[in-house]
Amino acid sequence: MDRDLTNTSGYIAKNYTCDLPGKDEIARLLAASARPFVVASDRELSVLRRGLTKEGWKRSLYLQDAPEDAFSLSGTGLLARANQWLATSIEIPERGGSCSDFYCDDGTKLELPVHGSTSGEYRCPGCGKTYSGDKYSAAARWFHHNALANGCLALALVHQIDRDQEYAEKAIEILLSYAKAYPASSTGEDLGGMMDQPQDEAAWIIPLAQSYDLVYHSRFLTPVDRDAVENKLLRQAAQRLAKLDVTGSEASWRLAAVGIVGCALKDAGLLSASLADFSNQIKNELGHDGIWPESVHTHHFSSLSAFIHIAEACSRIGIDLFNYQPAPRRCLKSMFTAPISYAYPSFQLPAINNGPYSSNLPLSLYEIAFRRWTDPVFAWVLRTGYDYSKYPESDIHINHRREFTRSSFYAFLFGRDLPGRVQEPKLVSTNHPGLGICTLRSGGGSMLTFDYGPFLQHGQLDKMGITLYANNKPLCADYGTPGSGSAIADYYKGTFCHNTVVVDGSHQHPTSESRLLEFRQGEYLQIAKAESKEAYPGVHHIRRVMMACDIALVQDTLESDSEHVYDWLLRCEGELCDLPPATGHTTDTPEWITKAISLGEMADFTARWHDGDSGLASFFSMDAPGTAMRARCPAETAARTVPLVCLRRKGKKASYLSLLIPYSGDAPKIACSGNAIKIIRGDTVNWIYTAGLSQNHTGSSNKSEIESDAEMAAVSEVNGEVVCCGLYNGSYVKLRGEPLLMAAGQFDRIEIRLDSRNPIIAFEGASGGYLRLKCHSRAMRVNGHRISATGFDGMATIRLVGVLAGA
Repeated sequence: MDRDLTNTSGYIAKNYTCDLPGKDEIARLLAASARPFVVASDRELSVLRRGLTKEGWKRSLYLQDAPEDAFSLSGTGLLARANQWLATSIEIPERGGSCSDFYCDDGTKLELPVHGSTSGEYRCPGCGKTYSGDKYSAAARWFHHNALANGCLALALVHQIDRDQEYAEKAIEILLSYAKAYPASSTGEDLGGMMDQPQDEAAWIIPLAQSYDLVYHSRFLTPVDRDAVENKLLRQAAQRLAKLDVTGSEASWRLAAVGIVGCALKDAGLLSASLADFSNQIKNELGHDGIWPESVHTHHFSSLSAFIHIAEACSRIGIDLFNYQPAPRRCLKSMFTAPISYAYPSFQLPAINNGPYSSNLPLSLYEIAFRRWTDPVFAWVLRTGYDYSKYPESDIHINHRREFTRSSFYAFLFGRDLPGRVQEPKLVSTNHPGLGICTLRSGGGSMLTFDYGPFLQHGQLDKMGITLYANNKPLCADYGTPGSGSAIADYYKGTFCHNTVVVDGSHQHPTSESRLLEFRQGEYLQIAKAESKEAYPGVHHIRRVMMACDIALVQDTLESDSEHVYDWLLRCEGELCDLPPATGHTTDTPEWITKAISLGEMADFTARWHDGDSGLASFFSMDAPGTAMRARCPAETAARTVPLVCLRRKGKKASYLSLLIPYSGDAPKIACSGNAIKIIRGDTVNWIYTAGLSQNHTGSSNKSEIESDAEMAAVSEVNGEVVCCGLYNGSYVKLRGEPLLMAAGQFDRIEIRLDSRNPIIAFEGASGGYLRLKCHSRAMRVNGHRISATGFDGMATIRLVGVLAGA
């Protein structure tokens, strides 16, 4: 049976605890723990050591060449990475800056410095422009500090795996070199000792503390050396971090670093303080939907990565943070399950709010999830994700193949054999209320996101923004943010970079509101409706979105007591075609939006974004004639641009309706009549009905093939046979004058699928009465229950009583 990921409650550990040990108990547990235990135990290392003596994927990883990027650590080429450091002279650079500064003005990441180089010129691989100066050299030092720390961990691990003291000696050399250099000469009391940012300082010190635990018993580590590493480096770094006032994911890394150092030093005070902070974050900062309330693609998994460090170390001394749950759904397991329903079908994560565009479900972390809970859904994530490296379904799989290859650090250390067959969970439309984002999914692999929530830390001014995934890729995307130090960064944070409405050519105001008015999930129809009164004070904006199969409907109404200029924006991958002819250029566009061309005054029109043999067809309608424009805008960087459509209306109010239709092969045929839009794609015909549409368009008949009293309705027909029908806030739908479904009263939502042996019916919001539908079958399933209907004159009648009503 498919598993429903509507919420995370079904995945919360049954044997959870809401208590953590006190300082005295922590001291006892630490004293009783045999080293090593911080990154791996002796037993775990013995299992790994035995596995590497025989042929297999782990041995292959271990013996491969090291990856080019020396600043990160993976399972690939661990031995080669350690050997590289054996032959490298250790020099500690000055204070590290921010990796976010290591970007071209257009947002492209600069070429990484040659190993050991922290000065000179740095080249943009896109435009060829070079950059120099302390800002970029400080960022280069950031990379080198991380390379040194992860190199130290590689050496310490190889020492444990191969029992070779030469690797331990080199790791100790790095630790002692840092003990001598720490803190950097330019360090202030309110900053980290070797890095500008507290999060960077924490991420740098963690592998050094883990390395210390691994080489603790080496004969090359004298008592004097231990004192230097412990008190001049590790303890100083932890104490400096502990007193910094940070929040969010920075605080997650701070507590992880303090706790890891506490474990490495067997300091109960440090570990106790770390666990208190962990409890506070899980209880009070993690959203009740299991999502970290900043951004999923960056900050959620950033915090989770930090938590995994401390949870793994604590598990080896007898403290179970993996099943710690101080409040419902606030636990590490929910942090793994919740993003699964947020991710696109390709496992790419919608890049909403701050962070890079090309982010995917981090399979390395899901290795830990599968190790700790053996839940089938985690096996499915790993099996599916790793299959993408062998059988890519999209460009994201091809361009980021390494991320979909089982080669990560955690996979190498702890990865177990995956089951040969795994059951795919049932991914459904989901509301993430803590984050303020809905995901609407179709059975055909399309997905729409709708951002209605408040402006959060690391947020963007993107209220009511949407993204659309179809044809195995994000078509209408949110492109996240490149390096915050690049000249273009502010563009990505602003409203013009998002698929929403801009008022009077200005950015939205940050909002605290989270006004989701409706959310209906089904297999055929998915609907969400939200409003905002704070994004533009004095303007009331309502946006309603609907998915019917793979077709998306976006409907906006904006009202104000005063006159405004409203710009409705949508960008999409591909090249714009089938547009009305251009009438002239326009210059009143913000920076970074280029090649703006007016298409003239109109109330409705169609257009297409075409890319190879597929694309997105669209129908646009306004309540009165306005100006349509096309332009180009940056994608994930300004080095690549995508076409943008802008619909401009001026007045006290404005209404927009847009239909977004993914296709492959021939372009769809689109016709509007009355309150319905008809879409023909091969042998499939879809009708999308929305009340009031006939008042918004011109040049078409008011006679429609679809009739309904609903706010929205949809019908799908294949080879002349109706296969699906549904409505939202209504009681009937007719096709060509014949009733498809009729009810005694209004439903919040109802959908009927006729493409299986027996009809499947699902509904919400009916108190009783009857439902009639056009079919000859008498056996059917209604809200999951098998029932029998009565029939007359080609119509089946169902009485809605008892448990069925409103189920």
